[in-house]
Formats: sequence, structure tokens, C-alpha cells
Amino acid sequence: MDPDSKLNGEGITLNKLGDIENVISSSGKRLRPININHYATKKSAAQSMLDVALLMANSSQLKTVLEVRSE
Repeated sequence: MDPDSKLNGEGITLNKLGDIENVISSSGKRLRPININHYATKKSAAQSMLDVALLMANSSQLKTVLEVRSE
């Protein structure tokens, strides 16, 4: 075992950042570990889009309320 590697609670070595490991499943599909950085980037982008959508909806409602109130 590599001295730099860490063990999880079950004694299995955890992958280090940059390790590439392809595992072939019984169905023949290639399984790759989750790239945490890629996941975090996609999650941040999705959250930002939802924030913009919420802001646009709120501004539209505010505009409607102000227009109705002035009539």
C-alpha cells in the first residue's frame, strides 16, 4: 500500500486526486469515479441559473404590483 494513501472506515484505500481508475462492471459498462470538482462546478452553475430565474420572477411580480397600484 502507498504510504500517502488514506483508508476509509472499512480499510479500503481512497483514491487520491488525479487517480484515474476505470472499473468494468458485470454488464460491460465502464464505471468511472465521480469527479468532485466537475460536480461542484455544475452544481454552482445550476444554482446561479436558479437564482437568476428567481430574481427575474420577483422583479416581474414587483413590476406588476407597481403598475396596478398606480392605476
